[in-house]
Amino acid sequence: MARKWGESVNLLAIQKGLGRLWLAYIFVNLLIFKGLTDI
Repeated sequence: MARKWGESVNLLAIQKGLGRLWLAYIFVNLLIFKGLTDI
């Protein structure tokens, strides 16, 4: 049980990190898209 709880905490930490990367990825894509549509 404790091991399973540790794994879920690890997953949460990974998801938090991925969430930040995902936000940065979306932000960069929006900037690129805006730049392309401005041409």
